[in-house]
Amino acid sequence: MDDNDSIDMSDNDEFILDVDLTAANVQDVINLALADEGNHSPLSPSASATTTTTTTTSLVDLPPPSEEAMKFDGNQFGFELLKNADEKNFVDILYEHWRKFVPQCFIFHTSLIKGMVEQRSEEILFRPLNIFLYGTNDVEQAIENVRALNKRPTVCGHLFKSEEPTYFCRDCCVDPTCVLCTECFLQSEHRKHRYKMNVSAGGGYCDCGDSEAWKQHVHCNLHAPNDQDETSNDDILQRLPPELCLRAKKLFRILLNFIVRLLCTEDYQTVPNALKNDFWDGDHKKYVTMLFNDEVHTYEQVINVLSRAIQCTKAEGHEFASLVDREGRTAIRIGSFEQCRDAQETIRLRTAELPLKCVIYPSSFISLQSFAQKLLTYLQEIIGISDGFRRIFCECEMSQYEDEEWMMTEKVLLGEKMLWKSARSALHQIFINSFFMDAEWKKIFAGSYMKNYSTVWRNFVIDPDEYVSFTDLSVQIFTVPTLARYLISTHNAFQTIVDSFLEYCLPKLDHGKLVFSRTAHVPAQHEFRRAQSILYDLKYLLGVIPDQFTNELRENFLNGFRSFLRLLTYMHGMDKVARQVGQHIEFDPEWETAFNLVIKIQSTLALILDWCATLAEIQRTTTISHLIKDQKNISPIVKTTVNELKIDCFAYDVAKDPVTVHIPVVRLFVALHVFIQRYTNTKTTFEQLCENWKIYPCFIYEEALRIQVLCAQHVAGLWKRNGYSLSNQIYYYSNVKCRKEMFDRDILALQVGASLTHADTYLIQLLHKFNLLEWVRSPENGHSTEADSKIKEKVRIMEEFLHLLIIIIGERYEPGVGQVTREQKLTREVIHQLCISPMAHSELVRGLQDCGQLELGSGDLENVLKEVADFKRGNTTKGNYELKLNRLVEYNPFYYHYSKADQCKSEEYVTKRRKANDEPMHKTLLIPLPPAFTETFRPILNLFDSDIFLTLLKACLCRSLDVKSQLWSEAILSQALHLIMLGFYEQERWPNLQFYLKCQKFQFDQYFTQLKNDCSSRNLCKDLATYVINLYNRFNQSTDVTMDENSTMSSAQDSLDSTKRAQRKRKDLAAQKRAKIIAQMTALQKNFIEQNIELCPEIRDQISNTSEPNSAAVNESMNSSMSPQTPQTDEAMIKLTCIFCQESSEVKLNSDALVLSAYVQNSRVLSRNRTRRIENWDSFDPTFMSSDLHWGVHVSSCGHAIHASCWTRYYNSIASHDQRRTLRMRSTANYDIERNEFLCPLCQTLSNTVIPVLPSLRSLSRDRKFAQMPFTEWLDGLEKALNGSIESRYEMDTHEQQIFFNPCPFSVSDEKAKDANDHLFLSFLEFKIFPIVFENVYSILLNMFTNERIPIILWTSCAYTIQSIEQLLRVDSKSIFSPLSFPQSELLQTLTKVAAVYGLLHNSDESKKHCLKLLSALLLSQTNIQKPSLADIDLFHLLVSLCFTLPILFASNETSSSLNNVPTGNLNDLYLMRLILMAHSIQILCSSGFIIATGSSEDRPRSVENKHKNPDDRKAQIMQKLIDRIHENSHSTSSKERFLSIEEIREKLRRSLLPLLRCAALFYHHLTGVEWPAESGLYH
Repeated sequence: MDDNDSIDMSDNDEFILDVDLTAANVQDVINLALADEGNHSPLSPSASATTTTTTTTSLVDLPPPSEEAMKFDGNQFGFELLKNADEKNFVDILYEHWRKFVPQCFIFHTSLIKGMVEQRSEEILFRPLNIFLYGTNDVEQAIENVRALNKRPTVCGHLFKSEEPTYFCRDCCVDPTCVLCTECFLQSEHRKHRYKMNVSAGGGYCDCGDSEAWKQHVHCNLHAPNDQDETSNDDILQRLPPELCLRAKKLFRILLNFIVRLLCTEDYQTVPNALKNDFWDGDHKKYVTMLFNDEVHTYEQVINVLSRAIQCTKAEGHEFASLVDREGRTAIRIGSFEQCRDAQETIRLRTAELPLKCVIYPSSFISLQSFAQKLLTYLQEIIGISDGFRRIFCECEMSQYEDEEWMMTEKVLLGEKMLWKSARSALHQIFINSFFMDAEWKKIFAGSYMKNYSTVWRNFVIDPDEYVSFTDLSVQIFTVPTLARYLISTHNAFQTIVDSFLEYCLPKLDHGKLVFSRTAHVPAQHEFRRAQSILYDLKYLLGVIPDQFTNELRENFLNGFRSFLRLLTYMHGMDKVARQVGQHIEFDPEWETAFNLVIKIQSTLALILDWCATLAEIQRTTTISHLIKDQKNISPIVKTTVNELKIDCFAYDVAKDPVTVHIPVVRLFVALHVFIQRYTNTKTTFEQLCENWKIYPCFIYEEALRIQVLCAQHVAGLWKRNGYSLSNQIYYYSNVKCRKEMFDRDILALQVGASLTHADTYLIQLLHKFNLLEWVRSPENGHSTEADSKIKEKVRIMEEFLHLLIIIIGERYEPGVGQVTREQKLTREVIHQLCISPMAHSELVRGLQDCGQLELGSGDLENVLKEVADFKRGNTTKGNYELKLNRLVEYNPFYYHYSKADQCKSEEYVTKRRKANDEPMHKTLLIPLPPAFTETFRPILNLFDSDIFLTLLKACLCRSLDVKSQLWSEAILSQALHLIMLGFYEQERWPNLQFYLKCQKFQFDQYFTQLKNDCSSRNLCKDLATYVINLYNRFNQSTDVTMDENSTMSSAQDSLDSTKRAQRKRKDLAAQKRAKIIAQMTALQKNFIEQNIELCPEIRDQISNTSEPNSAAVNESMNSSMSPQTPQTDEAMIKLTCIFCQESSEVKLNSDALVLSAYVQNSRVLSRNRTRRIENWDSFDPTFMSSDLHWGVHVSSCGHAIHASCWTRYYNSIASHDQRRTLRMRSTANYDIERNEFLCPLCQTLSNTVIPVLPSLRSLSRDRKFAQMPFTEWLDGLEKALNGSIESRYEMDTHEQQIFFNPCPFSVSDEKAKDANDHLFLSFLEFKIFPIVFENVYSILLNMFTNERIPIILWTSCAYTIQSIEQLLRVDSKSIFSPLSFPQSELLQTLTKVAAVYGLLHNSDESKKHCLKLLSALLLSQTNIQKPSLADIDLFHLLVSLCFTLPILFASNETSSSLNNVPTGNLNDLYLMRLILMAHSIQILCSSGFIIATGSSEDRPRSVENKHKNPDDRKAQIMQKLIDRIHENSHSTSSKERFLSIEEIREKLRRSLLPLLRCAALFYHHLTGVEWPAESGLYH
């Protein structure tokens, strides 16, 4: 047996040998395998490790032996021993000899690094023992004579050394611990089988010849029994000479007593006085300081402390550390007692927290211990000579130790904590070479070991050196089936092992539950971690299932089972967590220990269930009752009413109450439920138990259901504040390492509950726990008034709930649940693993549940692989298994062992394979027909007949068809259709089901038809809906149903037509009113042109040349960016390089779309009123920006361009990565994917949206014909349009007159609607990220904006961003002509263009209403309209919004989305700028104290006084009248106030207008693309 850590040297995924191993090439194979492992040193500098390197000795500088030792004659002393063999003082003679010569033969080298060396020990100490044993000085011949008496060995028993190769036959072994040595393997039939080659860590032995280790081919050719050996039954002791047996027994007993006395003690004074020499006590210089090994201190720590204690170099310190690690102890100082104590104290002080063990001994005592350790090697050689010697030795080992009650073997086992590493290893080896080579004595030793089992493990747990221990003998004992059953029957081994572990659980209990903490005492944590190794012994003990039970075996197994239930009770409910709602947890709680415990017991649980499966009495005992007695007070009960049904549900809210993923008691109960169905009626038994214990039946799945709700809420993002601790627990809960006894058992619990509970009751309890009862209470109501984040959470939870229903109903590949075998279950798991991707054999095994059992090589996995997959080698030696094409039909997209990542990979892989095979509907992945339920679980099918189930499906279909529904998703529709599909599968299998009739009752056929005909937004479900309709039509054999459907649909269509006619009538009346106003406006325009054509002769040419008139009232610099006379030069071709794919693309309509990553955020940086806040965002109107800029939306960007398609792939990858990230341990990410945040792929700048890069707006729009009109006509036309669009309505509810805008557009062009360029442009904007660019980010950012507000916020963010950049330039004293930074320039060019065209994608009527509302603040209206004061409006925001909406207002409904309606710096923009400038001038002049002088005339600059000596009298008069009007309306009455002069007011006004003009210049420069003037006086 060999169960130590090993190195797997087999990497052949096919398990096919290329060449046969022979003795000639086996070493080359071993060396090659070791080379693949790398040059890994067993001595890590950061921690101690074991090694078997021996200490080299030298005779140089050794103390010279004494003259007596040099003249000693071993032969003579040997014969003296023979002569005195019968004397009573025989032991005294030996002790006196050892007292005198052992300290001389075993001495320390002058260089302590070389340790203890031997001088003439063979001649002085061991030859006399051989002469006494064999009775002659011809020892070699005597040994040969004794060997000749042996039979041919049938058992190998070779003891493995460290890094020695071992061989494990997959086809013939009983368990994975059965191995062969190299010689036996090469001489056996196993070399032709499928085998695995390992490297032993030392301690095990070869199992060749052990009939309980191999199914066949027990012996190799070297140890095959002869016929004579089989017929000969004589005892080996009878063949040995009697005198030899007597001497051997006497000698073995003396040597064993000496060894135990010297090694199993820490107090050297307990040694017999006969062994103490003159240097035992007193003042001498032969004391030695011994340093002992532990697993706490590192090499570096030991080296540092030794350099201080004994003043050694670093190199010498490393040698000492290596020696103490290898041997377990070493001498570091020899000298007087004071010198040794100084070294000891220094080491203790330097390691005060965890001191290194350091003890002072006489050097003679250490010499005797070294001799005793050497005697163990001597005895191993002796018992290896003869089987008779082995039996005598075993008898002596089991004899009483001196005058104590313990046997010598027990004394050694109990004294392990006093032994060091090399001594333990020697005793361990002699136990194996003696007891384990004889079946009878092995059984006796096993009983003794079991008797002292608890003490042996206590010594191991507190032992600082954990790598060598007598606990390693457990695997050699418990893996022998006959010994295991014997120990359970006679020594109650099962209960003893469990109770030994429970001893370490008791200090961890709090209110009966295990509690683990990161702040616990470190040694206590270390001890509990080591104590968990006890659980591995249960796996060995129960590894082989007995064919029949004796009374003792049955009774003691049940005793152990009850003790094991105590452990499960301690674990049940541990590590409870409650949802954090206030703030994030500060420290992640400890969770790893609990999961380590689960991992260690899950194999034991599986074995216990296998034992119970063959033990019929398990269902008649009270043991099962104990499983549920603690569930009586699980939670209070509340009555839940749904559709006149009153159901008892546990009043437990997962989002508020503590919940745990550890419920092993219930999981064991449901597992036993599956097994006992062969012995009893499970439903009757369950009902009796519930009645006896007065508990509600739903307890059986209540806690499992809570965990499923917890997982669903975690996926929905409700548990983010609980940190990575909970995320990791949920990840490992369904991971392959733990899912067999956690997730799978919980699904089984839910299936058991479904089979034992009424269908309606069961579903209501599930919906109640998921908080989804509204789906069956009001199935057609898919609307919600909650925030978008809450809606997303509810939708995500519903998706998880439907997925759970699919699993409960469809997962049947579990023996006992579905009518399947273990082979079929394994086949399905292999198929779904290979549906993820082709895999190597090792990768495939790691992804399977029973990978430990698969290692046994039953052949099941290989047979399955041959059946379902093809092995394909790649370019390298490694090959992969690829699923056969005909097996793709067995793929289930809802396979319950898939993680989210695995599900995505599998769907992509299967779709790709099916597409390559030209399969129809290759994108539609359907659930295959599941196997039938067993009789016990068949009641689960009653769910299909449940009205609650049908109502739930109806809710999913109704909400999917409602275009305004918010509580809906594509996944919900897909899952609902798959549930219906499963129902039709079962209807066809079981005709007694009422599912089809219930579907007719709930009119599912109408929903199916609508889904098939209206799948514009549900293309993925169209094929699925078609498939479900085909299934439905199989049962539709009458036409009456179809006729009823047609009549119902026709009546519904009539009602819909009448509603549309009423709406159309109202629209026609409004259109007639608008047409009348349009005619009036057109007549005014034409009349003006005809009357004033002679004043502007160039107008005719401009009109004919489709050019716009220039205004002479505006100076040249202002006209440069907005004049229709601006030369229309060819736009420079703009090329940008994608930072992701590094491909260059030209920015134009027919090229790949490019986007900029940007970050949008709320901002108050420009606020002039920090105390003002927006209290209610729902009622807040963002139409007008307040002049104090108390809120704003700022946009920033790094300026790096990326293809839209590249960005989509990048964002999807980080989104999927983030979903997995929350299920793994890693550092906190610096972005929140839930808020659409991501990092720029190039510069890692935080972003939360992308902005499409558009070509020049002038390049998009075609030439247009514009009518010529002066500013006054233009303004008059706006006023008429405003007044003509105002409607007054009387509200019956409020009895008030309400004002509404009904847009009345007019056009300056009679051109027709959009041309081909418009369609190209709109198709360009239909890229899927464009509409969500601002919708998602603004919804998340501001949390309440509806889609109608998004264009307003977009235009606001454009204006606010420009204002912030202008303010930054002003702070830095820079002109607007100063070059902006690259990110700022790219951002403004992109943001202004996107804002300009976004209105074309929006509802044109809403944009027109918004424009009229903006104009109402600037123009006079005939009706009192609620609008803010002009003084309270920021006019630059008003300018930007009107610039983007006026072109849409001027357009007809047919041309509202035409490219002609984008602003390009035309006449509208010129006049609009003038209007805004006039309004801003009034705003400034009317501001408090603007016209009042604040200083003396001397304080004013001279330039102001002399600048306007000859002002325009007319302008001065207008200005004076305006000032007088303002002064008249002023509330100030102070006579001391002095007003500024006209010249001073004009100069001050000019300076006050600069911020608006600078912002407007930046805006129109980036909007129109017109270059800055070459020379300008506006640089300062």
